[in-house]
Amino acid sequence: MSSHALKDATRYSGRALVAIGKDDTVVPRAVIESLCSALKHSCVSFALFELEGVAHVLPTWIPKNPEQLASMLDFLIEGNEV
Repeated sequence: MSSHALKDATRYSGRALVAIGKDDTVVPRAVIESLCSALKHSCVSFALFELEGVAHVLPTWIPKNPEQLASMLDFLIEGNEV
């Protein structure tokens, strides 16, 4: 990963959530794995949401799936593990 995201992720210490569609072919899996690894080691709380049957369309998928959005927000706001 050549962006600043990985460097920033290694320094972030709050709650972090990564949401990715399992069928996403735009973001390479190695990028997600590197980002998640960095966040797991630096964050107080981390969650990975791999959304079944979803491609690279989260902005259009999330409004149609409020239960998943609620679960993500619950994790971020309350810190409840998923």
